[in-house]
Amino acid sequence: LSRDRDKLAGQVASLEKTVVELKFKLDRASRMTIQPGDGTPRRSCSPRVLLVDDRPENLNALDALLEGCGASTVRATSGTEALKRLLEEDFALILMGVRMPEMDGFETAQLVHRRKRSRATPIVFLTAHGDDPSSVLRGYESGAVDYLPKPIVPEILRAKVAFFLELYEKGELLRHQAEHLASLNRELEAFSSTVSHDLKAPLRAMRSWAQIVLDEYRGKTLDAEAE
Repeated sequence: LSRDRDKLAGQVASLEKTVVELKFKLDRASRMTIQPGDGTPRRSCSPRVLLVDDRPENLNALDALLEGCGASTVRATSGTEALKRLLEEDFALILMGVRMPEMDGFETAQLVHRRKRSRATPIVFLTAHGDDPSSVLRGYESGAVDYLPKPIVPEILRAKVAFFLELYEKGELLRHQAEHLASLNRELEAFSSTVSHDLKAPLRAMRSWAQIVLDEYRGKTLDAEAE
């Protein structure tokens, strides 16, 4: 009986140790909260704005107006080139002229938004016909989110670009946090599985030893210490 009692005591001590270890792990897991920048991948470059126009002087002017806006600019001199750029990179915003040879801005915008990767990329049209209701309506139907009439007012252009860049930054932050939360959930699921396994093992052993003792001494007269 003394030997069996020692074995049970050893199992109890093992269980107590396991509980202490699990409490430590649980306490550490409970402190795994997202802090600003914690676990969030950082981009190695600034957001990009795609400039689309068939006239180099217009692209030069846009580049100059957007200098210091917090984004890098990428040029495309046609709708076809713009679509190729969108296959290679992601953009926070597209500034696009309407009248271009071969493929105009309306057709380009429709193709941009047919692609899953660029479907959510906002497009702002730059046009000398911004006061023409039919032209404006066609632009919105093709997927544009805004119009800027020419001649462009620099302050308005920079304000609109800043607005869309801020939306992009917030969207990226939410996406990274969602990925981080998914990673934490996977870790917590693995932790729960470990807790379940680590608790069941010593309990099963204790139950087995207790059953052995009961079977061995069933029907026997025990002294005061054994009882």
